[in-house]
Amino acid sequence: MSRISPTLPSRAAPILLLASTTLTCGQPLAPSALAGSYVLESVALEPIPTVLFSSSDVTIRVLADTLRFHGTGTGTQTGLQVVQSQSSPSLTDTVAVNNQFAFQVVDSRFEITYACPITANCVPGPHLVGQPLADGLRVDHALGDRVPLIYGRLGSRP
Repeated sequence: MSRISPTLPSRAAPILLLASTTLTCGQPLAPSALAGSYVLESVALEPIPTVLFSSSDVTIRVLADTLRFHGTGTGTQTGLQVVQSQSSPSLTDTVAVNNQFAFQVVDSRFEITYACPITANCVPGPHLVGQPLADGLRVDHALGDRVPLIYGRLGSRP
């Protein structure tokens, strides 16, 4: 079965195929393409609230998390987490997350680096690395957090 339209000359099909491949594969992803808000839906395929991070010292459960990307290559992360000490499980602290970040697009993925206060000793970025999905984002690298992190896009672009 031929996939070439009978109305196209046989020489035109390879040219059209090459042109469409170049347009779809060769287009770099611009920071403005990510502009918008994304809400965390799952961590390691488990719906939130769930464990985001766990060690011998502490367990962190994420209750809510939102990433907001601006077309300028900057953004914010806001959320709510419950931190529980492993040595005293009855002691918990609810923490509001409010971080600023810069992001860049490399090939077809994005890389987020959180701002580091001048007095802090921070791990160099990128801190999150992921790729856009049709209706959100998938983060596959998150410095110690369980992955993948799946974010759904909220509403329309700002």
